Amino acid sequence: MKKYLIFFAWFNSFWKKLWKKRSESSTSEKESPRFRLEYVEDVPSLISDRSIYIVQDGNEPELLAFKCPCGCDANIMLNLLKDASPRWRYEISGEGVINIYPSVWRKFECKSHFFVIKSDIKWV
Repeated sequence: MKKYLIFFAWFNSFWKKLWKKRSESSTSEKESPRFRLEYVEDVPSLISDRSIYIVQDGNEPELLAFKCPCGCDANIMLNLLKDASPRWRYEISGEGVINIYPSVWRKFECKSHFFVIKSDIKWV
């Protein structure tokens, strides 16, 4: 019985530590997404590493602009116009985070391939 109590105390302690680490990491992810959204009429001359710009002249958004997340310093411009191809779409949730689909695949230079999900990068 004593061995059982010692094992139970150890397991309980282990579980609490594991749960604490998990909740801390999920909290920090929610508090600081990689990108913030900014609405602009023209593409800025200097694109921030931490922003996704929604370029909109009038009612309809025209494109998304942001820096390549790999660090190559390239600017990525994603077309949103319905009559052009290729075309991307996006959704913004109530928390101000963005999902972009389909994936972004740079077929030249750095060749990055990723999704933007909940304002963060998910590499493919």
